[in-house]
Amino acid sequence: MRRLFCTLLAASAALMPSAGGRAEEAIRARYVCKGEFDATEVTALFFNGRPSEVVLLTGSAGASRLLQGPSGSGARYSQGSEVFWVKGDQASWQRGRTRALQCEIS
Repeated sequence: MRRLFCTLLAASAALMPSAGGRAEEAIRARYVCKGEFDATEVTALFFNGRPSEVVLLTGSAGASRLLQGPSGSGARYSQGSEVFWVKGDQASWQRGRTRALQCEIS
């Protein structure tokens, strides 16, 4: 229950009104991210404001808010040791020192 509350709190914070009084609209994408033995469904909310960011929502890991950084190709979002890298319909998601999950739009 605590994890669900934290997920909802992060999602609602991402949708808070901006300084102009309007909530910023997000671009929503759903991914299936596959590891060596499992798969995780991820909802990504992309915000193009300043700074550009993505909020990743999952049932098991909760919510993550990552800021967009420099990228030679695609869009790279990171926070600490977590990285979500998008290129076309594909993405990779790495959390800490674990092997990156390979993601596809679902």
